[in-house]
Amino acid sequence: MIKLFYKPRNIVCFIIIVIILSISLFLLFRSISNEKLAKEIRMEYQKWQKTLPKLTKPEDGMPIILKGVEKFRIIKHEPIPELYFFGFDDLADKSNKAYVLREIENKNEALKAIYKGLTYSKFQAPIDNRYLLEFRYAAKLITLKGDSARIDGNIPEAIREYMSALRLGATLCTSDDLASRTAELDILYRVSASLIPMLSEERIDETVLSNVLEDLMELQSKRGSFYPVVKAEFYSYLNLVGDLIEGKSKAEDVFYPDYKRNLYWLIRTSKYIHNYRDDVKNYREDVETYNAIDPTQYYKLPRKFLEQLSLKREGRLIPNWSAIIVNHAKAESILRGTIVLAALQLCKSRNGKLPRSLMELAGIIPKHLLIDPLSGSSFIYRIQGDDFFLYSVGYDRIDRKCSANTSMRFELDQVISEDSDIVFHSPNKVERDVKKEK
Repeated sequence: MIKLFYKPRNIVCFIIIVIILSISLFLLFRSISNEKLAKEIRMEYQKWQKTLPKLTKPEDGMPIILKGVEKFRIIKHEPIPELYFFGFDDLADKSNKAYVLREIENKNEALKAIYKGLTYSKFQAPIDNRYLLEFRYAAKLITLKGDSARIDGNIPEAIREYMSALRLGATLCTSDDLASRTAELDILYRVSASLIPMLSEERIDETVLSNVLEDLMELQSKRGSFYPVVKAEFYSYLNLVGDLIEGKSKAEDVFYPDYKRNLYWLIRTSKYIHNYRDDVKNYREDVETYNAIDPTQYYKLPRKFLEQLSLKREGRLIPNWSAIIVNHAKAESILRGTIVLAALQLCKSRNGKLPRSLMELAGIIPKHLLIDPLSGSSFIYRIQGDDFFLYSVGYDRIDRKCSANTSMRFELDQVISEDSDIVFHSPNKVERDVKKEK
């Protein structure tokens, strides 16, 4: 019997059987372990959801806003409307302006619902992300409505529309969901591309400026801290892991556009092979690091630390926290810089001259708003004749002497670009004014 067992063919068969059994046991063990993890994290996620604040319908303006936003519905896989990418200068073309006005007329009822919802003081943004693109599209159309009013010379109306668009974005800050906060940043960037040049270039009534300043400071105070976003994203991550294990989400949807149908992704996403428990453990430890980060004090973060955050993300199912932190810091810088610009224009309107330094604005706005979160110092302010420079050094913290924006156009690509200052006002002549004179 023993001799029979030691025959080479039988030994090979035995080894193959052992390997097959071992693999089967491994797959079974991994599957049971991951399914047990899914149940554990579902319970943890549901427990966290119960701690979230909830508003009663009578005091919540979000349901009314959503009725309007829903009418901006963009069908999945359909192209985004062209006017979403329009800017102020595009409306100089009469055909473009006519196209925008037609779209405003078509969405008139939807806009009325949004304006009505914005009259409320409290909002409970939905946790799901179904309407974020529609929020951004609605805010863009409201911004273009303001651009049209500005072209027609109706500055107060333009400001009302710009502020409405910013308020619409700010309602998303009532959700700690990362996708909602990211949509709010996008809205802030795009509205700023119209609002800042107007505050810089136009002569605005003192009362209107005062109201703008008050509204901007209120919006800035309601943006919320970064910590709840980190916490909410962690629990969203837990929920996503549960969906992957239970087959409720497909890898190609979760990892798009990185997902590829190859052996790596098969192993990376299979509940029978991949150890999701290690992922959750590692991310839980990382969250402690993220909790200590405050984007409003971005200047305290070493560049090497941010680079390490990016490296940690590679091959893992977590957001790019390095980019997220930078974008939150830039958004805060843009909002504070806009407030400082409005305060400078108001001071000039009241006193007939510019303040000698930004510290003289301390009686108009709180001192902490004079600090650029990207540099940790005051925004750079220099007087030139009866005009001035006002800018941020940008997130690379290099002062390029306000060289980033000689035409005084404030575009989204400037906000994103690493090698530029963020310019709020410059004495340089605006190209559009030269064209008008011609």
